[in-house]
Order: sequence, then C-alpha cells, then structure tokens
Amino acid sequence: MADSANIARHLPLMAARQPDHPALKIPRGRTADGRIDYLTLTFAELDREVDAWCARFAAAGVRRGDRTLLMVKQGLPLIAAAFALFKFGAVPIVIDPGMGLRNFLQCVRRSQPRVLVGIALAQVISRVCRTQFSTGCRSGSGSPVRRLPDGSAFRPVVNPKSPPVPPTISPRFSSPPDPPAPQRAFATSMACLRRRSA
Repeated sequence: MADSANIARHLPLMAARQPDHPALKIPRGRTADGRIDYLTLTFAELDREVDAWCARFAAAGVRRGDRTLLMVKQGLPLIAAAFALFKFGAVPIVIDPGMGLRNFLQCVRRSQPRVLVGIALAQVISRVCRTQFSTGCRSGSGSPVRRLPDGSAFRPVVNPKSPPVPPTISPRFSSPPDPPAPQRAFATSMACLRRRSA
C-alpha cells in the first residue's frame, strides 16, 4: 500500500513513524473543573481501530468496490469506518441528513448503496423507507467516542440482491484498488505539503 495513492495509506505510515503521537482528539464531556475532556487516540491506536473495522466489514461480507452508506455520528465511528472503507477498497457514501428527509432519501436511491452501517435511527429509516433502501443494518452505539471492541454491536449487513462485484476483485485490505481522481489529488497535495515543511 506504500506506493498507492489511496487516502488510507497515510494512517499506517504515520503509525509506523510516530506510533505514540496523538492522531485525533474527540470531545467526550467535561472534567470536574469544567475543562473539555477528550478521548485521545495515538496513530498506532487509530490504525488498530481501523483494522478492527476492516475485519468486521470482511466478516460481514462487505466486498471491495461495495458502495457503503455511513450513517454514524461524527467522531470516532465516522473517522474509523471511513478510513477502514478506503483501506478495504469499498466506497464510503456520506450524505448530510440535514438536507431534509425527502432529499436524503433521493440521494440514497441514486447512490444505491449495497451496505449500510449506522446508528439505530438509520436502522429505523431503512426499514420504514424500504423502497429507497435496498440494504439493511444492525447498529451499535451512537456515541462519538465509542471504540470497536471485540463483539461490538456494529455489524454491517449487506444486500444479497445487489449485483456481485466482478470475480477478479477480492476483499484484501492490504492492497487497495487504484484510487479515483480525488484521492490522487489528495496524495499529491500531501506530497507538496511534506516538501514545503521539510
């Protein structure tokens, strides 16, 4: 993956270079003295979290190239699941629910996701609006700081009626597919930033 332009390649590179350096901080409440309390994950911890999501996707039958609708709360689940989908080679679909239910459902219908990963509300919406959703899901906590332990309730469920991915594509997250143009542009930008800061 080191020579790939896939966005997900940057996380294991940073985990190797700076394993104990903080990768992200997510507010999770207040301390007794009123300061913001953060969940802090190092690059190594975040990389392991992403690998746990990859393993969960593989066990659930998610395939490389699958369009995957993410309906999780902002925070660790969104970051880890999105990185995992890129690393796995699936296509994350993130739709702003603030656009209103009608427009949101229209986007779901147009994007035709095969997989849905989401909180309990996503589960309800997918069952009530079956004509727009061809997928199903089981969801876990909506907490923005929830980590993915063994036996987590986050279990993506795939739509078996979706057209299969060509048999030449296998779900190996060690070798992501060739990235689309936006990921190549991101990789180029990262290289420029590194050269300027060196």
